[in-house]
Amino acid sequence: MGKLCTVLMSITGIFLETLFVVSILENLSLSHYQEVSLNFMEKRGSVDAERSAAVSFVQEVFRFVLYRNRQEKMRSTIRGMALCDTPDVFQAKEKKHQVMQAKLLLQFRQARR
Repeated sequence: MGKLCTVLMSITGIFLETLFVVSILENLSLSHYQEVSLNFMEKRGSVDAERSAAVSFVQEVFRFVLYRNRQEKMRSTIRGMALCDTPDVFQAKEKKHQVMQAKLLLQFRQARR
């Protein structure tokens, strides 16, 4: 009788402990609606990051295009020749803009992932 009682108590204990663990895990996990809202928020954040990186890249490209066009217009006039940058300064600024564009393009690619 003692062995039978021990076996029944052991099986009952294992069953109750399993129910206890399962109930705790269910309370810790997200519901379907919580998962959907979390996915929506993550997607929205990634879209915002991608948009911000794209805007920064386009701004940098247009900033250099405007600078280059301004320099070309100044070089075309006699009075503007004195005001425009020397070829060394122009090349240094061009390289700086290219490096910045490469960094921003890398940020954009990372945001798309």
